[in-house]
Amino acid sequence: MKNFPSLDNIERLDISEDVRTDNNIFHKKFMWHGTDKATTHRYCRAYFTLFNDIKYNIKRFMEIGVLEGNSLAAWSELLPNAAIVGVENSKELERSHGNMLRESSNLFGLDQKDSKRISLRYYDSTSHAQARRERMNESNMFDIIVDDGDHNPYAQLATFYAHEELLKTGGTYIIEDMIGMYGVHVNRVIEEIKLNKTYTMTYYQSLANTKREVVMLILKKNG
Repeated sequence: MKNFPSLDNIERLDISEDVRTDNNIFHKKFMWHGTDKATTHRYCRAYFTLFNDIKYNIKRFMEIGVLEGNSLAAWSELLPNAAIVGVENSKELERSHGNMLRESSNLFGLDQKDSKRISLRYYDSTSHAQARRERMNESNMFDIIVDDGDHNPYAQLATFYAHEELLKTGGTYIIEDMIGMYGVHVNRVIEEIKLNKTYTMTYYQSLANTKREVVMLILKKNG
């Protein structure tokens, strides 16, 4: 790829044949909750391929970058047996989420059962010190961690370093929206992550994101 020479020798995710059928519950849930994972980026296709067959076995899930909670709401319905943790660094959103809980016992318009499985954390995801405190508070590791926070490549790298110890062996770490316009900087970050032999790297890029030069990086933690 023109703007991603660092991915020239990396395998592209082989998308499931069922991804465009009515069976794609990931597309349906992301559309229903109004997240761009189903529209702009079409990440729903990658998530269906990666997680549809194991969605009932996932016990702990973290997403970094919550905003108004659209994708967290979708994840809570897609992963019905998982504890869902959202990480956000915005004080304004912390107040907004707090007001939501005061006005209703449920988060993001979910029913009580799904809402109760969501917990929210507020800290800088690039900070090792703050993430270390979070690691100390987590009795169980995560099956999946999705970084949909700051899309600056160096922030993505710092967030990865701060949180990778929270990922179970065999777990999956996703970095959404690695952006080609960052040029040499995004490629330096990818090359550095490639040096970490703890992970097997693949990537996904939809047709729309091919034009925009945006990729999703998929890191599988080896046993």
